[in-house]
Amino acid sequence: MRGVCFIACSQGGGKTETLINTVGYYVDHDPSPILLVEPTVEMAEALSKDRLVPMIRASGLPIADSRESGNTIRHKVFPGGHLTLVGANSAAGLSMRPIRVLLLDEIDRFPSSAGTEGDPISLAEARTSAFWNARKVVATSPGFKGDPDGKGGSRSWSFWHMTDRCEFYVPCPSCEHEQFLRWEQIHWEKDEATGAHRPETATYVCEACGEAWEDRQRYAAIRRGAYRATNPGSETGWRGFRLPAMAVLGRALEPMVRQWLQAQGHPEQLKAFKNTVRAEWYEEHYHALDETGLLSRREVQIEVGGVPEVPAVCAVVTAGVDVQEAPARVEVSSWAWATGEESWLLEHHVLLGDPAGPALWLALDQYLRRPWPRAGGGVDYTRGVAIDTGGHHTQQAYDYCRPRFRQLTPDGGSTFTFAIKGRAGPGEIWPRHPSRQVKHLPMWPILVDPAKEMIYGRLGLATPGPGYVHLPTTVDERWCKGLVGEKAEDVVDRKGRTRRAWVPKSAGVRLEPLDCAVYAYAALCGLRAMGFDLELEVAKLPVRLTFVPVASGTPAVAPSPTESAAGPARPAYREPKHQWIESSRDWLRR
Repeated sequence: MRGVCFIACSQGGGKTETLINTVGYYVDHDPSPILLVEPTVEMAEALSKDRLVPMIRASGLPIADSRESGNTIRHKVFPGGHLTLVGANSAAGLSMRPIRVLLLDEIDRFPSSAGTEGDPISLAEARTSAFWNARKVVATSPGFKGDPDGKGGSRSWSFWHMTDRCEFYVPCPSCEHEQFLRWEQIHWEKDEATGAHRPETATYVCEACGEAWEDRQRYAAIRRGAYRATNPGSETGWRGFRLPAMAVLGRALEPMVRQWLQAQGHPEQLKAFKNTVRAEWYEEHYHALDETGLLSRREVQIEVGGVPEVPAVCAVVTAGVDVQEAPARVEVSSWAWATGEESWLLEHHVLLGDPAGPALWLALDQYLRRPWPRAGGGVDYTRGVAIDTGGHHTQQAYDYCRPRFRQLTPDGGSTFTFAIKGRAGPGEIWPRHPSRQVKHLPMWPILVDPAKEMIYGRLGLATPGPGYVHLPTTVDERWCKGLVGEKAEDVVDRKGRTRRAWVPKSAGVRLEPLDCAVYAYAALCGLRAMGFDLELEVAKLPVRLTFVPVASGTPAVAPSPTESAAGPARPAYREPKHQWIESSRDWLRR
């Protein structure tokens, strides 16, 4: 046997415990050089402190717990061998010494390359070549799905297809039919009067006889379960085992159902649920999205005086700005946001002109500061603007953003303009802190890959609700083709390293619609990072004051339908004394 690949859910699946117990076995029964690889060095140190050292102390393994014996947080010496914990991002740690037992944790979180040395798994496996009896153990949650032959997916997908793919089969308490547990067999009731889901009634239904198992019966069936190979003809020497949360003792169905219901309309949460609860690989739909599907879902948009109307359910408007060279222009997409980040494209606007001169930037400023009519009366203003400064005419973009980081709007609120630069790679879209300042201008490096993944996932939603993307009939086929003009695939760089990258589906496609959508969402993320609460602002819409500009140019505030005109006057805006931004209370208008 060459190795074991264990695919399991999070919290209860036992992935880390499998690796720790493997360490304990080899230390006590078959001393050998052992290498345990975590995604990062920090995670390796945390595992050593929080999990490994307590296990060593409790079990009495012959590993000294002192620096005098040559032991450190990430290196433990014992009679006949040693244990080294490293991060997959450390090329030096992966190539230090020969290893007989290789343990890999959460491989789908590994970087594409350990520094400049190449694939971290290949580097680690090279350490085992000196041992004829080397053993390898992979314990991980699944990532994204690839081709049926095991290619094109995440690392865990490739490893899984090298194995005999053992599933955990349990017998039905009634008919004794053996089956591995599927999420599709979990059923629950709805309230007849309101149609509300009742997760507390969740049961597992036998696929053969239809018998409903309560949690107690399911636990009893799990205790009688066993692994069965679904790919017994594998000749690679790898064993594979998969364990979803439904097959874990003590994991009740009700919390799983609640988590699944909360994830509806949120593609990112659904992916996490599929990976960490169902222990299944999620399938990317980037290739299936095309302009034809987007054109068929366009909606008629209401306009007031030629300006698109903000839907009544939306609490904030953001804009993404992209500067282009040939032809010289600035493109802007304005989006309105409601509960669950359900979004409406208000308008995609193109301003022609030379970005090297002031006229185009003046026109952009006038466009971004104009009022948007609201459904039901009143107007709103763009609250967050993200401008890409990493492309053409960087200095002019800096000069535009610097004095406009925070501007007051006629209704007493504020508009924030963020100078951003997009970069590739996984992680959080919006950084915790700006990377640097350019002459007192904070620069925000956003991650465009997760933003594109989020947008594409939401474009795949078929039913309006949280996360759904509404498009107006004013956008044409060319714009829709640009919005879905990229795809994610594995590419090999000049140094031979494989990484995940977004590339155009075809040559000549204008990708500004996608870029502007990414920047507009980044602006929303920037507002959230500064204290803006979208859900709270949506909840306050019924009592929010309606701002109505007076024809003379003097702003006036009209009471909302739920308040009397004789209500208390709003306090004047005050600069904060101790904070660079005020509390999120009454965030949109001071």
